[in-house]
Amino acid sequence: MWASKNGHTEIVKFLKEKGAQEFPIPKISEETPLFPVEIGGEWGYIDKAGKVVIAPQFDDALDFSEGLASVRIGWKWCYIDKTGKIVFKEE
Repeated sequence: MWASKNGHTEIVKFLKEKGAQEFPIPKISEETPLFPVEIGGEWGYIDKAGKVVIAPQFDDALDFSEGLASVRIGWKWCYIDKTGKIVFKEE
């Protein structure tokens, strides 16, 4: 498990306790309030306090940008909002 050089030991400690696998922790800012995390083989999102906000349920997950994040369900990619609701799904 690793974190970025700017250090976020509280989040790393929390995720270790929850059984998270390797993950990068990006620089925390108000523009990216949620961060992808893998727990139990599925991806979800945590906030800067380390609280799970979107339960792990995706096969892959990318960072939020402009209020949306790209996630993979099976072989298809979707965009979700900050509540975890799918707002666009690949056909």
